[in-house]
Amino acid sequence: MTDIKIVTGLNYGDESKGLVANAVSTATCLNVMPSNSCQRAHTVVENGVRRVFRHFGSGTLKGAATYFADRFLVNPAMFRQEWEELAAMGVTPKVYCRSSVRIITVMDMYANVYLEKLRGDKSHSSTGCGVWEALNRHKTLTDEKNVYAFSDIIAYYEELFKKWNHGAIDEEAQDWLHGAALMHNSNRDLQFFYEHVEVIEDDIQEKALFHSYPLIVFENGQGLLLDDTFCLDYDHNTPAYVGTKVPADLIAKNFTPAEVQIEPLYVTRSYLTRHGKGQVGITGNCECDKSAINSDMVDLTNVPNPNQGTLRYGKFTIEEAEVAVKRAVNDTRSIAAKGFASIPSVVITHMNEFRSPELWGAVCTAPVKAYVSTDESKISRRRTYST
Repeated sequence: MTDIKIVTGLNYGDESKGLVANAVSTATCLNVMPSNSCQRAHTVVENGVRRVFRHFGSGTLKGAATYFADRFLVNPAMFRQEWEELAAMGVTPKVYCRSSVRIITVMDMYANVYLEKLRGDKSHSSTGCGVWEALNRHKTLTDEKNVYAFSDIIAYYEELFKKWNHGAIDEEAQDWLHGAALMHNSNRDLQFFYEHVEVIEDDIQEKALFHSYPLIVFENGQGLLLDDTFCLDYDHNTPAYVGTKVPADLIAKNFTPAEVQIEPLYVTRSYLTRHGKGQVGITGNCECDKSAINSDMVDLTNVPNPNQGTLRYGKFTIEEAEVAVKRAVNDTRSIAAKGFASIPSVVITHMNEFRSPELWGAVCTAPVKAYVSTDESKISRRRTYST
């Protein structure tokens, strides 16, 4: 019997999914990155060491292995930086990668920043990681042998830059796209990536990989309110599936219902947060100043940045809390649709900073289990539920 956990953000991201994924991971488990990309920033504190993971699974410091599934987007430049930082800590990650994984190049990242610049006041508050651009490029350059041919990528973006900028392309963009250092670094980073992962070529190898681990932790990025299924604002959503849909597809492809037990873990702070633009909360009356939550709390991960600005805050009303818990329950339909059983859990983090009776009340009246966290390193169960 394989134990499976699916860690998912309940709101807009930044809910402490890294804390939860690490808490349920072991040295003999596989952390699966089912979709999303390196724009995730999952913070882990393990034995007093604080680390923010973008590519590697949150259980890496415990010895857990990482698997990039085919819907994940890898940024070789950022992968190399993370690998070298971990190596300096004495950590050598074990990483598997599906051969069909998609690659984000530095050209995609530049295009992301360039487009946001052209949007001006109508910017999407992007993370600057180039995810949208990489996804669109992969759709256009469909011939696999050309996807990583940098000359083709440069030509592709030259045409897009002209389209975005009324037929013109400025000198800075030209110099950047054709710089010799850019080409050298891109090839160097891509080579480094493939030298440090074990490639999974097909479904047979993937199934063997999954069955070789007693515990699998699927680690989603972002949060359900940025997913097309649940979001209200399509100008500020994500192109990735961030719920149980992709994990459920992978589970059904590699296991039968009798071979697994599944626990979906939906993570939320005891209050709401959101980066960038867009409404905070479904009901529209949740946003508040940080001082209304806790003026003394310090967030070392979510610092102000040019792409997304300063983190915004909100409180759970009774209605907002009830909708949030229902969102968790509804998202498990992707698992049920594949013929697998599960009971969702809601994990409330940052309880040391703020207590929300509205959120806890909604959890206690719903068909869910519950955990809480009052620090950056562990969670504890507070409510059980069985059908």
